[in-house]
Amino acid sequence: MLFVFNSWCLCAFVVKFYAMKKKILIALGVIAFIILLLIGISYIKFLKATKRMEELSRDLEQRITEWEKKEYKRLPLFGPAITGNAVVFYKEAETMMTTLMKNTDVGIDWSDYIERFKPLTSKALSDYEKAKPIIELVRKGNNAETYKSLLNIRDGFSCKVPNLLSIGYIAFAMVIQGKELEKNNQYSDALQLYCDIIRFGDGYLCNGDSISAMIDFHCSETGYEEIRRVLLTHKLSEDDLNKLISYLKIIFNPEPVYENVCNTEGLLTEAELIKYAKMAGFFPQQSGFGSSEPKNFIDAIKLQWTNRIGYVNAVEDIRVAYQEIKRINNLPYAQAKDEMEDFQGRIKALSPFSQYLIPNILTGKISYLQNQAQRRGLYILCALEIYKARHQKYPDSLSELAPSIIAQVPLDPFSDQMFIYKIDQDQKILLYSVGENLKDDGGNERNFNDIVIAPLKK
Repeated sequence: MLFVFNSWCLCAFVVKFYAMKKKILIALGVIAFIILLLIGISYIKFLKATKRMEELSRDLEQRITEWEKKEYKRLPLFGPAITGNAVVFYKEAETMMTTLMKNTDVGIDWSDYIERFKPLTSKALSDYEKAKPIIELVRKGNNAETYKSLLNIRDGFSCKVPNLLSIGYIAFAMVIQGKELEKNNQYSDALQLYCDIIRFGDGYLCNGDSISAMIDFHCSETGYEEIRRVLLTHKLSEDDLNKLISYLKIIFNPEPVYENVCNTEGLLTEAELIKYAKMAGFFPQQSGFGSSEPKNFIDAIKLQWTNRIGYVNAVEDIRVAYQEIKRINNLPYAQAKDEMEDFQGRIKALSPFSQYLIPNILTGKISYLQNQAQRRGLYILCALEIYKARHQKYPDSLSELAPSIIAQVPLDPFSDQMFIYKIDQDQKILLYSVGENLKDDGGNERNFNDIVIAPLKK
């Protein structure tokens, strides 16, 4: 009886074991089927992405070809126009300055002289003498008839971009030359040189990439500061003031607008992504875009590891995003500021990879408008000085400057209203833009609240 019972138990165990094994096998089979199905679906997506990549690549090539045709015709700033491409002169000047920096350790003494008002050392003076041919190259470039960028967009982010430090030191060398002219009371010649610095910076905005735009803002700021200093610390003749305002009128608006940067940066980003997409296969690989701060581990994996599908999807996202960026950048600042917040919210729905590549659009626009506020403010300040030279006093309001001195008074690019202008009983003036917070802070420059044109910064 016991034998029969044990045999029955053993048979039941064997039957149950095989039943469990069958269920396990079925479960494993189902899992394998689902995995194969998902791989199959992913592979179909991969094939579609490959086809789409080829379409995007052809379309990008056409748009890059169109971009390469773009060139800017420029009025000469001073003297006769020079045949040729301004960027060729600028690149040669940049190369010469880079070499000079390596060989003589240029920089520290110049910065101390210009930014900290320390005396010019003998070494700094010697380095400046070596930089004079570089200054002449820049001034030739400023009078060149055209500016045609030599940027190779097909290289994506690895394309050759200008050296910000070298160009900054070229601007410093030009300031030193200008101050030498001022010592001999050659104010008109010095002011020409400071306007040359602004035109030099503007040339780089024609490139269109964000680094070149930074160079424009940096160089232009150097020129603004020197012109402002001369206007507010020297009693210039009406003839000198009229010459200056004629120069400022030419450089009142740089050739391209900030939209040029959006167009070029969009093309560069697409070129970079398509370059990686062509190298990527079906299985995820390291993306090379891992310097962001992902919210969680999954986002980190999506950002660090992707395949061709991820790159192609990012190209599609970038295309749409940059069209929206251009639209917002063309809006008045107050409206753009509000719409940017909505835009930043919408891009959170995109993949971490796409989010990483989309810039904070308002940062660049603010820098550009700060640049414009300085430029327009200087133009107004020069007109105020001309008015004072004629009437022995400043006007009661900016509206009195037009049309006798300037055709119209430029508006604050942030508020699209008149610059804030105040005058006290001692004929001391206060002129400023409300800046990015759109509030009148009484001429307070702390935290960049207001952009003060006059008086000079302390």
